[in-house]
Amino acid sequence: MSVHGELVMEEAPRLRNLLTALLNRGDVTAVELDLADVTFIDASGAGTLIVAHRIAANLRVDLRLSAVSAPTAQVLILMAAADLIPVL
Repeated sequence: MSVHGELVMEEAPRLRNLLTALLNRGDVTAVELDLADVTFIDASGAGTLIVAHRIAANLRVDLRLSAVSAPTAQVLILMAAADLIPVL
């Protein structure tokens, strides 16, 4: 799944709803979020990614972030969630 544009307070609930529906299907074992086209992210957007990762872990779904844009990486690092950023 690709995420585009700004992942901010106004948009984060939409992504959260999509991810929740996907994770709760019961037949999903892995989800990859391509964040290359995220141009800006705020604490709400980062929180959505962090909570989705925790929910996925509890459901034993492998949720991975890929192609993390620089703005997204900076915010995740500031929020002590750098472990979500893939190491290449």
